[in-house]
Amino acid sequence: MEQFNPLDNMSDSQSFTLSPQTIDYIESGSKWAKFLAILGFIGSGFIVLLMIGVMFATGLSSNSPFGDSAMFPMGIIVIFYGLIGGFNFLFALYLYRFADKLSGAVNNQSNELFEEGFMHYKRLFKMLGIMTIVLIGVNLLMIPMSFMLMDGFSPAGF
Repeated sequence: MEQFNPLDNMSDSQSFTLSPQTIDYIESGSKWAKFLAILGFIGSGFIVLLMIGVMFATGLSSNSPFGDSAMFPMGIIVIFYGLIGGFNFLFALYLYRFADKLSGAVNNQSNELFEEGFMHYKRLFKMLGIMTIVLIGVNLLMIPMSFMLMDGFSPAGF
């Protein structure tokens, strides 16, 4: 296989080419990325099914065996599962698009597909980074809340 230059429009001092071994790594990696993305889509489907199951099992309808008091906390759990499923789907979608565009770029020797593939790669890691920051913030907020809850449950006299 001939060498592929993803930056043909750059000057000679700034351009680089991908060796056949690097192209082989990209092709192999994109296959694994597609596989993991498909597993992510399947996992998102299972999360949505779990969300629907929680809705029906807890009876978010008017004839709930737990009464009206169970509707509010279960509603939060359903929303939580929905958010997890949605984010999982987006992660899988960006990963799949990255893999698809990268394999297309190698097969067609297309700079545009190469660039689009890495655009989706950037989006994937940007979303993962934002999600990590949010989760760290939520965990930091849970620390004082847990102490407040423990104080509320302490026996009298201690």
